[in-house]
Amino acid sequence: MAFAPGFRNRDTWFQDFEDAKRSADETMELLHERTQVLEMGGTDAARLTGTIRRKLGGLKSKLENLDGDLKNQNVSDQESERRHDMLSRMKTRCDQMNSMLSKPGARSNGFFDRQADGPARETEQTAELDNHGLVVLQRNIMRDQDTQLDDLSRVVSSTKHISMAIGEEVDLQNRLLDDLDHDIDTNQWRLKNATRKAKELFKKNRSSCKFYGCAFTLLVALVVFITLMLSN
Repeated sequence: MAFAPGFRNRDTWFQDFEDAKRSADETMELLHERTQVLEMGGTDAARLTGTIRRKLGGLKSKLENLDGDLKNQNVSDQESERRHDMLSRMKTRCDQMNSMLSKPGARSNGFFDRQADGPARETEQTAELDNHGLVVLQRNIMRDQDTQLDDLSRVVSSTKHISMAIGEEVDLQNRLLDDLDHDIDTNQWRLKNATRKAKELFKKNRSSCKFYGCAFTLLVALVVFITLMLSN
């Protein structure tokens, strides 16, 4: 089956690109293996380092060939820009692997990971995305973060309202306790006053009882005396 020159070149370019991508994946696996060996104190790190350097050199040559082939292809501006983006991301990945090779402690930890003193590098999540795809991914991540922030804001607001309600209830209870203390003080004063008056009244009644008792005794004696006199 015969292909048009443009289609054949396009198919060959993507085949070479896929080959470069597989080489990059293999190199990344070797880098992770080398990191594990270094952490465990193994003796195979030197051999892995040499293998990785050779693979990175081959990958760099493949990317240079892809770049040269891309300049000679007859494709639309949009397609050319898309391939340039793919090739640029692959070059960035190659640079990052070179950086990882010189810094064994560097690790991947997420979307556009950043090393301690190096630029951000792509992950598997972003490696196959063009500029538009990266923008969409970033918007999705930001939307998820906004949703999480909204949920957190609602929780904080609810907690704030509960705290305010508890504070108002505590203030009300404090006012009730203050009123109760005032009533207790007032009743204690009234009770002392009533007790004092009762004692005074008791003393007065005691004196009156003695007087009336004496008067009644004299009256009875007078009646008896009169009765005796009349009977004689």
